[in-house]
Amino acid sequence: MTSFGVGVSGLNTAQNSLNATAHNLTNVDTKGYVRQQVLTVDKEYERTATLRYMDQTGHGSLVDKIRQLRDRFLDDSFRRESGRQGFYNAQAEIVTEVENLFGELQGTTFQSSMQDLWKSVQELQKEPESVVARTSLVETAGTFIERCHTITTQLKSLRQDINLKIENNVKRINEIGVSTQNSVVKEEKNQRIDNAPYGRIMYRSAINPYLFKKHPYSGTVIGEVEHLDAASLEEFIAFKKKFYNPNNAVLVLAGDFDKTQAKQWIAQYFGTIPNTGEKIRRCKIEEAPITETIKATDYDPNIQIPLKLYAYRTPAMKDRDSFALDMLSYLLTDGKSARLYKKMIDEHQTALQVLAFSDAQEDYGTYIMGALPMDGVSLDTLGKEIDEEIEKLQTELISEREYEKLQNQIEAQFVSQHNNMEGIALSLADHYTFYNDTHFINKAIDQYRSITREEIRDAARKYLDKNKRLELDYLPTN
Repeated sequence: MTSFGVGVSGLNTAQNSLNATAHNLTNVDTKGYVRQQVLTVDKEYERTATLRYMDQTGHGSLVDKIRQLRDRFLDDSFRRESGRQGFYNAQAEIVTEVENLFGELQGTTFQSSMQDLWKSVQELQKEPESVVARTSLVETAGTFIERCHTITTQLKSLRQDINLKIENNVKRINEIGVSTQNSVVKEEKNQRIDNAPYGRIMYRSAINPYLFKKHPYSGTVIGEVEHLDAASLEEFIAFKKKFYNPNNAVLVLAGDFDKTQAKQWIAQYFGTIPNTGEKIRRCKIEEAPITETIKATDYDPNIQIPLKLYAYRTPAMKDRDSFALDMLSYLLTDGKSARLYKKMIDEHQTALQVLAFSDAQEDYGTYIMGALPMDGVSLDTLGKEIDEEIEKLQTELISEREYEKLQNQIEAQFVSQHNNMEGIALSLADHYTFYNDTHFINKAIDQYRSITREEIRDAARKYLDKNKRLELDYLPTN
């Protein structure tokens, strides 16, 4: 998978850069448009529960972000001043409404009613026995109380109106956020899958629907456009309340730190986060066995070279056989001395690139093999050569030398994967989540070392069966 993964990542990155340039040229005269710049980074290994990752041996490049070439100082100043203006405008609006409440009520100011009451009290002090003074005080006091009640009622109403405005503004902001993120996700889908060379292969949308009929693995994590458009703000909120909870999360610390202090900080900053949903319950979904070859043809307008691909449904990541399948991937395509690379690229020169990798997940896995043809070589020829190597794996034990090489490759990969704190933290999180065992990081290498040559052969027999696979011809759109 090395060269294929690197090549595909380079094509995707180049295409995104060209798209940004096209946008810049198209909008050169558009008022308010800000020129975009694509920033790229080296592609890191995608780590999962063990050594498994989608691009098993290739790095390559990725689009880190698309930056707008703006003046950050001016942008920050504008946002800051706009925020201040909004605050003072809202404050002035509320103050004006309060002033109106205390101003003219029923044609008389609140201040005048207080003055009338005080005047009546003073008159009564002068003539305590005066019936007129007593009556005047009662009347002015009643008027004052009535106006106090009116103001109180209207202040409560004003508070309700303010709270309602806040709720509506928050909802509006959230709706704008949902709409914005909707566009972002669509653009990500376009860049990574729909408009990316072999994107539907790398993200399995052209593969998994054939292998999975019941399980959600049949779809992609990013979803479809119609799903994105149909999602409402209420559904986003409900989803967050259900899944984004401490009882469904893992917090990992890796590095040199004081345990006592770390626990205090964790309790301080995370301990008060409430659980807004029940603990997630997982259900087991079992797929019916594949008993005959699934033959399919698919088309990609973003490619010029076709792809011959075999895909198999394989066991879950915890299954011992999945580790044997990982080792098969190394044997077939990891390095120039790997079997498929040496045969199809170096010796026969029938293929431009070859790929073979195992993608083990929680419930099931997939094993994918394929090749890009040299000019003039048919996809059937590639399929026959791949099948020849599969048959060798099924009938012959790999040599002791190959077996030793596999062990060394896996150990080297494991060391590379965990040569920094981020890699260690990610593995610890995965091991706890999927294995309920943070110590698995210390056991993974031994797990691979324990796999025998016989188990590798038996895994090839059991899972790489012609009658249990998808045979896909992935073609350019004419």
